[in-house]
Amino acid sequence: MSWSLDKGAIDTWQDAADGWRIDTDVECYCDTLVAWTNSVDDRFADAPSWVRYAGKGGWNNLDSLDVGNGRMDGLTDDERRSYATLWAISAAPLYTGDDLTKLDRLGRQLLTNREVLAIDAQGRAASPVVPKALQQVWRVQNADGSWTVALFNLDRQPAHVQARWSDVGFAGPARVRDVWSGRSLGRFAGGWSADVPGHGVRLLNVRPEATPVTVQAESSTSTLVGGAKVGGCDGCAGGLKVGDMGEGDSVTLHGFHVARAGTYAVTVSYVDASNGRDVGIAVDGGAVQKVRLGAGDDDRWDRPQSTTLHLPLRAGENSITFSNVGGYTPDVDQVTVQRVVTAADRHRRPRPDRGGAVVRCGSGADVGREVLAGEGRAVGDQVGGGALEDDAAAVVPGAGAEVDDPVGVRHHRLVVLDDDHRRAAVDQAVEQAEQAARRRRGAVRRSARRARRRCPCRPCASPASAAAARHRTAW
Repeated sequence: MSWSLDKGAIDTWQDAADGWRIDTDVECYCDTLVAWTNSVDDRFADAPSWVRYAGKGGWNNLDSLDVGNGRMDGLTDDERRSYATLWAISAAPLYTGDDLTKLDRLGRQLLTNREVLAIDAQGRAASPVVPKALQQVWRVQNADGSWTVALFNLDRQPAHVQARWSDVGFAGPARVRDVWSGRSLGRFAGGWSADVPGHGVRLLNVRPEATPVTVQAESSTSTLVGGAKVGGCDGCAGGLKVGDMGEGDSVTLHGFHVARAGTYAVTVSYVDASNGRDVGIAVDGGAVQKVRLGAGDDDRWDRPQSTTLHLPLRAGENSITFSNVGGYTPDVDQVTVQRVVTAADRHRRPRPDRGGAVVRCGSGADVGREVLAGEGRAVGDQVGGGALEDDAAAVVPGAGAEVDDPVGVRHHRLVVLDDDHRRAAVDQAVEQAEQAARRRRGAVRRSARRARRRCPCRPCASPASAAAARHRTAW
């Protein structure tokens, strides 16, 4: 459907079409297909207000993706990568106006990167933490619980751009990987930042160590009481929030499933446009706690902030209610629940290549000692005997199990590796292997230098050779 549509009639457009253009043509109608300052950069201003309408049965069409040939497109390499990134994280229809017989190397990479195409195909539109800024961080939670995070620099000059995990919507450390290069960047506690070139981008996959469960306040499963209502918010996840909660009004978010009872990190994303507001918070219909959220005095209704609380949850399904406790109440964007990651979790050294579970230290046990579900055992089989001395335990299935779940072993604890921890363990194993390889190469070089000092002959310059071994024996 053509552009220049009235958002007030979105119900009509959704009934009549499965997609709509959100603005004018991206082409510049000049000597090249497009130009950065002619519509391409305009999409960063256009897209946020349309995020709330993107979804199954209706997609935001940003126009054609012309990144196949730099000379033909009229863009720098950094601009082409930013262009492709915005289209993909917006879950926009992807089609190109380039001559497919003249794609350059970067153009083929941008148009065929499988992971970037998968980000677009999952149908979840990202939104900016701070819209209408020269440096922007966009984020969206993926179907597997990880986050796609893009750091854009819309200025002409290089700039430092920072993504804080609290702004993204979760708490605690996370593993970070560069999507365009496919390179693991490591583990970061509170966020990630980089110097980004002018009109450039860094596209990341961010995987929290504690798998998050996120519910947006405007979800169809939420219960709104009294005057509470859904409203637009360009910087909020999904482009929407729940607010206007007066006396007696509330919103209850459902669907926080946890495997066991305990204290969990609950990250509340909200908007208050002030230096802080009070809100009542109750878990599972229990006692209302008065909590003050915010202190930034940012005076913005399109920029969410986040506060992480530690709340007790019961095993199974939980709900969290936000209510007015007097005065003005902040608007609620989304809530993320995560298991609290302990120091013991971080020091566990799993073996992800062999499957199963890892026995952690107890009374007299070795840290990292393993019990394997592989090698003929199926998940759920009993393991014991030599593996756990006189103890026996069941290998707990990964589905729905919590890492560090105890399973009744007397002097040990059997822990389950879910998908997130397997990936983190693989990254850790790769890093350890690379470090070991560097140490081995260094040892060989040092050995060669020592051999040359003792004897100047050619065999001794290669200490790993058989000739060198014979010559050293003779010496």
